[in-house]
Amino acid sequence: LKVDHSESFEAWQRFFQYLQSRGLQSPKLIISDAHKGLKKAILKEFVGTTWQRCTVHFKRNIFNHLPKKDMDDVKIGLKRIFDAV
Repeated sequence: LKVDHSESFEAWQRFFQYLQSRGLQSPKLIISDAHKGLKKAILKEFVGTTWQRCTVHFKRNIFNHLPKKDMDDVKIGLKRIFDAV
């Protein structure tokens, strides 16, 4: 855990450098929200690491742009998509 005063590329970069100083090597996969500064810091500090968008954040972003009417049906349909093999 490390507290910073902003969520920016520079803050994420410092955090990743801190983790590296404690022995973290390039992870194979990082899952997060789609914050541009975070994604940029991952690319710079962990060359070759794959980034994947968190499905919870992705679903929340979808729900925030949809009308509230019939939201339950949309949630069920989206859950079925993500549960598909």
